[in-house]
Amino acid sequence: MDGYLGKPISLSRLRETFFSIALPRRSPHPPKNMQSTPLDTHQLTTFIELGFTDYREIFEDFTDQIPHYLDRIHNAIRDADTVAFKATVHSLRGIASLFGCITLTQRLAQLELKPELTNLIHSELSTLWQGNLKALHAWEKSVPEFNA
Repeated sequence: MDGYLGKPISLSRLRETFFSIALPRRSPHPPKNMQSTPLDTHQLTTFIELGFTDYREIFEDFTDQIPHYLDRIHNAIRDADTVAFKATVHSLRGIASLFGCITLTQRLAQLELKPELTNLIHSELSTLWQGNLKALHAWEKSVPEFNA
């Protein structure tokens, strides 16, 4: 696909085209090299410029929100509410991408295009989040400006 959109443009077609171009396809399990580096450290460099105190405040807000998003996803799955599921997945994907959470963001993009309302999805997203959280803590410790 070359990304061409003919008129009239439908929102679903625009979204499909955008995701096919902007986000790489991902298999259900991240590649081995992705498992060892689940973060986009280039994306995270913007936080270094903010300074540790501001980063930490934003980071804590972010980490406090994730359980609420996962609960909303769980509830949408329980209620078979595809609309709520997709909206919550979309919101969580935006926040996760801000923090460079590659594996979580990629899986959420997949789910936004093709929702899977199974309980396995909730546990998979929780596992991906825990892996990304661990990587974020490790990244934070590796930043000299944050450890001076």
